[in-house]
Amino acid sequence: MQYLSVVVQSIMASSWDTLRYYKYSSYAARSAKQIQNWLNKCTDKHLDGCTKPGSSTLPKRLILLDNRRNGERLIEVKQLQDTYPKYLALSYRWGEKNFFETLSSNLSKMESRIPHNQLPRTIKDVFHIARLLNFQYVWIDSLCIVQKSDEWKTEAAKMGDVYANAALVIAAMASRSVYDGLFVKHKALSQKEKDEFHYIMRTCRTMTQKQWHERIKRFYPLLCRGWAFQERLLARRIVHFTVMELIWECNEDRWCECGNEAQSISLSGKINNLNSALRVTRRDADPEKTRLMWRECVKSFSKRDLTQLDDRLFAISGIASYIRGPNTDAYVNLYHHGLWADALPWDLLWYCDPTSDFESTKSSRSPSYSWASVDCGIEWPSCNHWLPEEKFSMAISTGTCIEFRSKSNERSTGARICVVDKIENDSLTITSRMTPVRVIAEKEAEHQQNSLKCSWLVQNTNSDGLQTLPFYPDIKLDAEILSKSVPYYYVEIVGMEEESTARQAGLIIRRILEANNDQPIRYERVGMAGELSCNHIVGSSLGWLRGEENQTIVLI
Repeated sequence: MQYLSVVVQSIMASSWDTLRYYKYSSYAARSAKQIQNWLNKCTDKHLDGCTKPGSSTLPKRLILLDNRRNGERLIEVKQLQDTYPKYLALSYRWGEKNFFETLSSNLSKMESRIPHNQLPRTIKDVFHIARLLNFQYVWIDSLCIVQKSDEWKTEAAKMGDVYANAALVIAAMASRSVYDGLFVKHKALSQKEKDEFHYIMRTCRTMTQKQWHERIKRFYPLLCRGWAFQERLLARRIVHFTVMELIWECNEDRWCECGNEAQSISLSGKINNLNSALRVTRRDADPEKTRLMWRECVKSFSKRDLTQLDDRLFAISGIASYIRGPNTDAYVNLYHHGLWADALPWDLLWYCDPTSDFESTKSSRSPSYSWASVDCGIEWPSCNHWLPEEKFSMAISTGTCIEFRSKSNERSTGARICVVDKIENDSLTITSRMTPVRVIAEKEAEHQQNSLKCSWLVQNTNSDGLQTLPFYPDIKLDAEILSKSVPYYYVEIVGMEEESTARQAGLIIRRILEANNDQPIRYERVGMAGELSCNHIVGSSLGWLRGEENQTIVLI
């Protein structure tokens, strides 16, 4: 009887395995058929818009799907005869568990044969889909880049080009880890969740940190991965395996299996809003639109998760180099720790999303004036009242009121902008006016903020009226930190008087290194203070810094 029971269990297990196999094969075959139809349609309709490679930069290695040897192996691109080999790339979440990857110790074996049975489900699925689509080459970062080696930084810097050049990108949108596979099905979605599905997939836009964690992580885990941000925006063709259906996006159009997205009647309906805006910006190359587009990208990217916090600039470097168009010199000469030299000082006015959690901060904040020094969502003051000629067609809203109105003498008088003297390695030297301030703790500020939206304030200790400004800290501050006898200062970045109103914004800094024979006093940034919306009135005059002399300030 015991033997019979074992046999029955074995047959049942085998049956379930067989059923799962046929169900998987059916999903894979149906998905591949749909993708192939879209790929043919895109190739026939869009010509150069989608078929032309994004750049001339190629990865060092690809995975060869060697059907003759019934397996896969790594191959260096320089060994291939094709100038631009047609390959498929994977965008996915690694997850927290360790899994099989290419290391210096197993590289030679991987060049001979990749051990298929040791690979996680998602990678196996991608190989299967690639074969069904007749792709000979695949690129997957964990296998094509030697991990934990000097090679990683060199190849990671190419990541944007890798996805821009891929003939097709597969995005495991619903997979929380590399073990989940492409075909992830959740329980039935509510009508509300269905209603917002296409909106979330289409817009790829910024929400607050709190909304991002509550609404996105459940069904769209890949949207929460930092590296996946540029992988999606730079791909010329990408297919998302979602909780509901397949979504196709390319440079020219956007389709889904349900057909609701079949007709793209405007730019905002193609691919996703942010991607369309990015490509329009690159073609136009208008410096004003470029800096607005960059901030919008940072805002959306910064809400996403990174396993290694020091990867923050690496994971968006592809967009930084792409956004300036074919002029690579602009990227090399102007890009500085996530900021643009020709967009300063406006880029310095970033601030942390107030809904962010400051419990975990990067161990190194150098340079502190860069948004990459923190590990939370980033915002910039926004101008909500644009004049018609100032509107950006893609509704990018990160231009400040002062930034635009200070250029017109008819609308603005007395505008002041700090002078950026020098950008050098990890230091920034500016000339501006500075005054000591007192940081008002959060609980105390609740009784003083009145109509201000910020729950922190800074108070000018040199002012008779003890004027205040809203304050957005970069780091976690509490009573113990504020009780230490460390002086805080407000340094003006921009200010503007306009008839009976005044607006100003600057950085809150504190001294960290005393002057010596070779170096001046150096400061670190701890937050942004000011309110630059077009509605808010700070005061009838810029009395904060009246009488103060310009100083040379070095931020590190």
